[in-house]
Amino acid sequence: MSPRHKNRSPGTESGIPPARKADPQRASSSPRQTISKRSQSISPNPLWEPNPLWDNLSRQWLTRSTLEEFDRRTATRAPLKRPKRSGRKKDCSDQPQLQRLGRRGGPSLRDIRGYPDPRQKPRRFCNMEQVKKSRKRLTAYDPAFEQHLLDNHIFPVHYKLVKPSNLEEINTRLAQRRGSLSPELFPRTIFEDFNRKLPGCNRGADVMSDLVPIIAGNSTFHSGRRYRFSNLASLTDGTIADPEPDLYDGSLPTELDARVRKELEAHIAPSKTMTTPLAPNFFLSVIGMQGLAVLRTRQALHYAAIGARAMNTLRSYGGSNSIGDDGGDAHVIITTFYAGELSIYTMLPVKSTSLERDMDFHLVLLETAHLMDSFQSFVAGIKAFRNAREWAREQRDQAIARANEKAADHRVPNAGISAIATTPTAD
Repeated sequence: MSPRHKNRSPGTESGIPPARKADPQRASSSPRQTISKRSQSISPNPLWEPNPLWDNLSRQWLTRSTLEEFDRRTATRAPLKRPKRSGRKKDCSDQPQLQRLGRRGGPSLRDIRGYPDPRQKPRRFCNMEQVKKSRKRLTAYDPAFEQHLLDNHIFPVHYKLVKPSNLEEINTRLAQRRGSLSPELFPRTIFEDFNRKLPGCNRGADVMSDLVPIIAGNSTFHSGRRYRFSNLASLTDGTIADPEPDLYDGSLPTELDARVRKELEAHIAPSKTMTTPLAPNFFLSVIGMQGLAVLRTRQALHYAAIGARAMNTLRSYGGSNSIGDDGGDAHVIITTFYAGELSIYTMLPVKSTSLERDMDFHLVLLETAHLMDSFQSFVAGIKAFRNAREWAREQRDQAIARANEKAADHRVPNAGISAIATTPTAD
């Protein structure tokens, strides 16, 4: 670690310093001063501009990406050489001598202070939008990711004592009996096979291939795996990576009215293709045995807020937003799995207290099951998972049916999209 980073602590409240120019006196006093390896690898780009993410964080975390951003803002060009004194007299301005000096392009200007080194490559001009898109965006592996969500009013479990008005309905549905999990159809050998495979699932891909089929069972849902939601509008300011859940459930695009789909595309359609399920409201995030446990809550926060926004936009189409100060009903399910622990969450959107946004999001824990403890807890966890998945599909189907009815009520024959009287709004 370079000397200027030794005194920095993880809880530093001050932001990363803005980009600044080098001190000419310091540069001239030590022209051969060496810099750290990290500063050498991050050369100052004339087209680079500071990432606003780091300026907007309420707290800076001492991570590799933070230090890289710090170096990009403080790195300077190599100090210019001290100019040599010219032996020419000040009064040598006669016309013949100037013509003689200018025969081959004039005298060399390399010793003039501030003149660029001709050996350097010329600056290339490009679209600044391309420069912004090429920035490295934050992922759930960085603590600043969770801090960024928190600053944008996407809150984790127990941050505020709120609960959905349909919480009792959800819990009752999760505990509903399932005939497929009876002892005759679901023997104890499945539990033993699960415990045998779990220690070897070091990666998320191993969990998805070996364990998730046991948990999910035979299903007929419209799902997507490891699909990046590149078509959705960002929840914040576009500085965090697009969601990429291990598994999500949605509905076929053909089930939703075409005009509704086009108007709400930025909130409900992960892709522009007609084969990708839209209106996602069920998510699964898995972490391998060698993964980071903290990724569960960070990914659950992000996916849950995406799903809650999609469902709220779909349900409020053609009418007013039903979100109150203390929230309302929840319509999203988020599940996480790590080291045998299956957690089920929902997300409650509430009216924001800030003028900068319409909604705040609160993650609510519904149930946690330790699938390795006993056969009874194993069956109870799988039962809650499968019931939650079916409940999420019912909520999604109801929202789509409601939006289609609103679109039909406002449809005018031989008219285009402008014939729809109202558009979804957020209070």
